[in-house]
Amino acid sequence: MPNRIVTRTGIHEITPDYIAGALASRGDTSKGKRDGQSKDWLLGLNNDQATEHIRFGRDLIHAADEDKLFERDPQSPWCGRSTCFDADGALAMMTVTGTLEAARHLTEQSHSLINNSRGMPSDEVERMRAELGVPDISTPARMRNALKGMGFPMSTSMSELIKRRIYFEDNSAGKDLTSEDIEVLEAMAEPRQDLVLALGYIASTYWTGSPLSKDVAWKARKSHGWVASTTMKMARDGQGFLVSHSANGYIWLTPKGWTGYRHLADLRQAQKSSPAPAL
Repeated sequence: MPNRIVTRTGIHEITPDYIAGALASRGDTSKGKRDGQSKDWLLGLNNDQATEHIRFGRDLIHAADEDKLFERDPQSPWCGRSTCFDADGALAMMTVTGTLEAARHLTEQSHSLINNSRGMPSDEVERMRAELGVPDISTPARMRNALKGMGFPMSTSMSELIKRRIYFEDNSAGKDLTSEDIEVLEAMAEPRQDLVLALGYIASTYWTGSPLSKDVAWKARKSHGWVASTTMKMARDGQGFLVSHSANGYIWLTPKGWTGYRHLADLRQAQKSSPAPAL
C-alpha cells in the first residue's frame, strides 16, 4: 500500500503518479506538461513546490511504501507557493536530498581548477577541465546539469538557490574579532548596533551578500538615507571594520562584521532571557 501524507489540503496517497509530479517539479520537466495530467500528478507537483515532502529529516518522495501516514512536521517550514523564497524550506530540501553537499563538492572542484589555471589560455583550461572531469557550473543551468549527471534531479530555480546558498556560506563565514574589536562593538550606540543586526538578518534570511540599503532601513525602522549616513559615520569613528556600502545603494557586512553580527545577536538574546530585576 502507498504511503499517505497530511497536507493543508487533506490526506493524499503518495502514488506513482504523485511521485512523478513531485520529481517533475524538481527536474524542470513540468513546464507545459500540466494539461492532461492526473490529479495525483498535479498534487505531487504542487506539494513539492511548497516543500511539503521534507519532514522529520527525510525526503518522503523516496520513502519505501509501508502504508505509513506522514503527519505534518512542526519543525518543517511550509512555503505554500512556488514563487516565494522560503530559506528554511529550501535549505531542508537541499540538505535532506544531498544536493547541497554535492554542489559544495562541485564548487570546491571548480575553485581548485580556477586557482590552478590562472593565466592559462581558455582552451588549455577547458582541456584540463575535460581531463579532470570537472564540470562547468558557472551558471544555474550548468549547475543543474552537473547535479543531474550525479543523479540529483534539480530545477534551474533550485540550482540557482543552491549557488546562492554556497556563496552566502562562504561570504558569511566571518573572521575572528580582537578584544579591541569586541570592545568597540559593544560600546557602539544602539542605533548602530541595530544597523548591524538588521543587515545580518536581511542577508541571512535571503542569502544575499549585499542587501539594498532601503531593505535594511525597513528592518531597522529607519529612513533610507539613515543607512548610508550611519555607515559613513561608523567608518569615521573606527567602526568601519563591520560594514561597507556602495554608491548605488548596496550595503554588506565585512568578514569581521559577520562575527560581530552573531556576537550582538547573542547579546540581545541573552538580555531578553535575563530575569527582570527585583523591585
